Amino acid sequence: MSMKYVMFRGNTSFLIFPEGMQHDEVAPRGVEIPSAGFVSIVQDPEDECRMIAKCFGRSDSLGKDSRPDHDSLVITIALNL
Repeated sequence: MSMKYVMFRGNTSFLIFPEGMQHDEVAPRGVEIPSAGFVSIVQDPEDECRMIAKCFGRSDSLGKDSRPDHDSLVITIALNL
């Protein structure tokens, strides 16, 4: 399933939300957004209890690119805590 996300300043807090919403609708005003884009969350084929996030694309409404390696890792870690 593909959804959207925004990463907040500090690079460890993020928000995932439905694809039908715009990034600028959910991004709080005055909060630094280093990256934003789309995220696909899938089950790890090697461990059915683990989820993997794959970030890609960009937010046109915020003018921010995703950082696929960094953002995917941060979200994957948080999903599996």
